[in-house]
Amino acid sequence: IYSNAQSDFYFSYNRWLISPFVNIKFIGINEISPGFKISIKNIDIYYLVTIREEGLKHVVNLSYHNYIRNVDTVDNLVYQTAQSFYDAGIVSFKNKKYDDAIEDFDRALIWYPEFEKAKKSLQEVESLKRNVEIYRHYEKGKLFYKTKNWLGVLREFSYISSFVYDDSVDVYLKEAYINLKTGKDLLPLGLKDTFDMAIEYFKKGDFVNASKLFSYIAQNNKDTIFTIYLEMSDKAREEWENINLFKAREYLSKGMYLKAKEMVTRILAKENLKEARILEEEIKRKIREETKTYMQKGLKMYANGMLTKSLFYFNKVLSLDSDNLEAKKYIERINRSKKYSKKDIESLYVQGITAYTTGDYDTAISLWKKILEIDPSNKKARLNIERAQRRKLSLDNHK
Repeated sequence: IYSNAQSDFYFSYNRWLISPFVNIKFIGINEISPGFKISIKNIDIYYLVTIREEGLKHVVNLSYHNYIRNVDTVDNLVYQTAQSFYDAGIVSFKNKKYDDAIEDFDRALIWYPEFEKAKKSLQEVESLKRNVEIYRHYEKGKLFYKTKNWLGVLREFSYISSFVYDDSVDVYLKEAYINLKTGKDLLPLGLKDTFDMAIEYFKKGDFVNASKLFSYIAQNNKDTIFTIYLEMSDKAREEWENINLFKAREYLSKGMYLKAKEMVTRILAKENLKEARILEEEIKRKIREETKTYMQKGLKMYANGMLTKSLFYFNKVLSLDSDNLEAKKYIERINRSKKYSKKDIESLYVQGITAYTTGDYDTAISLWKKILEIDPSNKKARLNIERAQRRKLSLDNHK
């Protein structure tokens, strides 16, 4: 039996050339992936069912390989787990569930960073999803054009132009600017710059600041066009707030408290919304509870001499409370006294994956950096750190 501290359990049995393999994996909170593999010589028969909120997803795979059978058991498990996620990603891709496919291919690469087929498939599905998004924004922009919502036209076609250049997109943008300039020409000189700033905020998706400026303009100019602009901006702001509140509640219900906190922080950075503040207090309470639980687990593991596993929990504490002096003290003690074996490195690697798949990129990066301190040549840890840092940067860019 192979397991990590939180959510990965394996059972395997080997006899001669036939190797039945049962893999039951618990990922996050709302996803269970039981399955089994039977290997006869170099042929693998693999079955996986992923249980998600929207239903079941079945994968059956028959493959031939020529890897040497005496490869380390954990290395085999790592590859097999990556393959299962890759297979699930292919099914999602064929069913046009692009977000699921991206998640599955990403997890395949976290388990096995040099999985070339997963890399290629991830690039393909990301490109296809971007094209679908572009088409969606194009259709939405055309609807705004029909209703003469020039702010909406500007927003949608500006988004498209950041990815591709198209003559029709340019035409829509020029007409939007011409019509918006008509409103700007009605303003006295002192408000023209304010109008330009409001347009820029709206174009970038910062609807909160756009609404503030349009409100100021409408208060100082009685022309109804500016009241219309304010209503358009307010509607976009409300939609943005509702989307982020919905995501925050969804993450909270799944126990992904850091992601929930990030969504709420995104709102509160723009405005002091009461609903967001209430949700923030609930998230903080959950984080305090989880920090206490992780600290207790870490201390228990430490007392029992399970230093590698205790390190995971102490790092989880720091991801939730970066100033926690007690967790820092124990991490320093472990680093001074612990001599890491190959098994310890494997455990740290899998613990990093567990943190990554729950959106706790800071803990994942800390654990993989620890591997590099022990073994600077560990390519898998280095590649995974780069992937986690890219995910963090991507989230930051969407704030």
